[in-house]
Amino acid sequence: MIGGARGWTPGAVALPSVHLQQGSASPPDHPFQVDDLYIDIGAENVGEVAALGVRLMDPVALIRRPMRLAGGLLAAPAAAQKGACSALADAARRYPPRPGSGTVVFAWTAHDLLNRAGLIHVIRERGPFREMTLLDSGFGWEDSQESGSLAPKPLPAPGTGPIRSGDLPTALASLAMAPHHAVRGGMAGSPDLKGVQVGFLGLPARYPGTPVETIAMRDVEALSTALLSTLGGAAAAPVSEPALPSPPTIEETGERHEGPAALLR
Repeated sequence: MIGGARGWTPGAVALPSVHLQQGSASPPDHPFQVDDLYIDIGAENVGEVAALGVRLMDPVALIRRPMRLAGGLLAAPAAAQKGACSALADAARRYPPRPGSGTVVFAWTAHDLLNRAGLIHVIRERGPFREMTLLDSGFGWEDSQESGSLAPKPLPAPGTGPIRSGDLPTALASLAMAPHHAVRGGMAGSPDLKGVQVGFLGLPARYPGTPVETIAMRDVEALSTALLSTLGGAAAAPVSEPALPSPPTIEETGERHEGPAALLR
């Protein structure tokens, strides 16, 4: 985004792939830097740039804001995972502990995409556990039997309810099954998981893995309700529409930059 005279103007940047350059016969002369960027705002000449209100020394920022769409949809990077985190937080706030009924641990962990280090840490610090329900990010992928690699698989449409995989409590059996790849890592063969029932829950998404990953807010509410029902709690109240952040204020660039702007001209 470029903060110009007429507000924030969206642009696009294409970057060379570091992964595709590995093993190249002619490696780049220097690592890609911010000075190498060209921002495409759809203008073809100086006049069109001026018409968009873009000037020398205007601020450039990477702004990833959630966007509310029609029909109760929400689009944002990693929207499904963030929506699942919100559902878990809502369930944790509403869960009424009952004396003598066992222990329930709610946890938000990091470092789980590679070796489940965060999850293993929780097990060792708070376990052992009889059951684990993971709000996982592996939905939409399956192990390909032919190539031995991961293959993308379509997910149910947003608004059709939470999705599931693995070994979950009976109360969640009515949820729709969906393609899922569990990142095993440190879970495989771990003594910490011996005899533990492990299941996975998530949200259906459109365009998963992209900056416009889209979910339905009613699925977030349904996921919170499903978690509470499984734990013996009351049904969740409707989830309110999230308050989206306001765009950052654009500071005028004409002040304090007269010298550099004149030099660039």
